[in-house]
Amino acid sequence: MPRIKVAYLECNSPHEDYACFPKMYSGCSIFARWAKEIYNSGLHESNIDFYIFAPESCFDSVKVNVENSESCIPISMEDFLDIKSGKNLKKTIPDKFDSFDIIMHNNPNLLVDLDGLKAKQIIWGPYGTVSEVTEKAEHVLYWRKNEKPKHSSQNIYKIQLGKPVAETYVEPEKKSDFIFQCTRHDRQTNTMEVIHQCKKNKIDFIFGGPVMEDSLGIPYPGIDRKWYPCLLNVKGGVGDNCDYVKYIGNTVSEEEKLNLCQESRLTTYLFERNPSFNLSVIESLSVGTPILAPKKLLPERTPLEIMPNNTEIIEDDQFFRSVIVEGETGFYYDGDNFLDCYEAAAEVDPEKCWEMARNFSLDKMIDSFTEAIENVMDTK
Repeated sequence: MPRIKVAYLECNSPHEDYACFPKMYSGCSIFARWAKEIYNSGLHESNIDFYIFAPESCFDSVKVNVENSESCIPISMEDFLDIKSGKNLKKTIPDKFDSFDIIMHNNPNLLVDLDGLKAKQIIWGPYGTVSEVTEKAEHVLYWRKNEKPKHSSQNIYKIQLGKPVAETYVEPEKKSDFIFQCTRHDRQTNTMEVIHQCKKNKIDFIFGGPVMEDSLGIPYPGIDRKWYPCLLNVKGGVGDNCDYVKYIGNTVSEEEKLNLCQESRLTTYLFERNPSFNLSVIESLSVGTPILAPKKLLPERTPLEIMPNNTEIIEDDQFFRSVIVEGETGFYYDGDNFLDCYEAAAEVDPEKCWEMARNFSLDKMIDSFTEAIENVMDTK
């Protein structure tokens, strides 16, 4: 069987990080960062060659001679913007894509102009639905439930997201009495509720990740914009320090994040919206740490500026329901049981958490994308 040549095109953000261990938070590169290693190194039985075309800044963290940097092809910012605006790919970057069989990207609103090229186009969106992707797309990837093609000529393919999870369970070297959270921080992630409960119950809380702009937030000294107020009166934040709550910064390295996940008793995700998928949850479970999530059913995620609102609740497609076995891999917070959940987390068997994370392993993700790519190639 001839080899399938795939070009993964960055059409969304010039700041996406394609390193295996990224310095920036970049969930949209979850597949491509590992595909460049797995496919081109002969670590998978498929016949796929995989290359990433993106602005040079997207490869700043890729380790030369450690990762497969030869599969990372820089494009100029001008070319990036031209492709994103819909200009013809062959004319924008001549002689680069003639030999490719597949052009894949993660901008759901963009149909890249492939006129003059033989390649088929695969699109997938950040929320894992078919509905978010332009109806002009012929081949769409998804991972949410209950998805259907928009029309009879559209083909859809189920995939699974994941990340490296150890094949055998490794006992944590150390467990400590604190809670950890590494996410973005805004009204959707609801970090203020965790801070409130930790201060109230005198529980140590360490958190990191970007604090987002918020119309109801506080102005910081020297900054014109307002921000979600989770840094007010905490260590590493603004105002009086708190003995129990510490902010460790916008950027947390992969190594530090996993170490803190593993050492903590519990990680928190008291979100106000249903995440389509969450890497941090899988990371926590993979190192044996249970999670805490809301007991209530969550409405679908929306842009920050239109929250709160009455968005749809999909009862049979709640992400946290797919990973929490209560008392074994996590707990449900009902508004009153924060301390009870924290105390019960000390009795959880870490191996049960790891077993759950194995359902979202790197192997499963690569296998699902491989099957989708091969099926696209079989279409006429």
